Amino acid sequence: MASRTTPPPNSSTGSGSQSQSQQQQQLARERGSDYVYFERTAAGMSDDAVPKAKTAQMKLEHFYQVAVQAAVDRNQRRVELERKLAADTMLTDERKQRQIAQLGRRESTFLRLRRTKLGLDDFRTVKVIGKGAFGEVRPAAESRVLHAPICSHALQRRFGLCRRSTPARSML
Repeated sequence: MASRTTPPPNSSTGSGSQSQSQQQQQLARERGSDYVYFERTAAGMSDDAVPKAKTAQMKLEHFYQVAVQAAVDRNQRRVELERKLAADTMLTDERKQRQIAQLGRRESTFLRLRRTKLGLDDFRTVKVIGKGAFGEVRPAAESRVLHAPICSHALQRRFGLCRRSTPARSML
């Protein structure tokens, strides 16, 4: 919850608040007297909202931390390739540009594959290896990869799960 406040006057309540008020006064001088400060506290939130907000904050921070780290890694791979190509005097400039373009295409393909969701059409199934009350299990391999490892694919019937009112279990 954010409450709108103006810069606090000089107060001597403690060293932490003193330095904070000095910082706010310095910011007020730099930005002008009409600058509005927002004080963010959890005082106005309910007891349920604070853990939920903290959880959402952690998820968002993790999401952006992973995204930034992935971008840094991509940039490092490009810089490393450029450094390697600059050190290699035997390659022509055209070949160097092709290798850089090839790296860009590989990175783009990888990012596109990360965004896509897997579905039933993305796997090859051979036969049914087990049947149960809620569905069947089949060996499956990813169809995009030539020699993909075989894993088991559990196909569950939702109608049976809802009708019997039994808790669903995920099969791995």
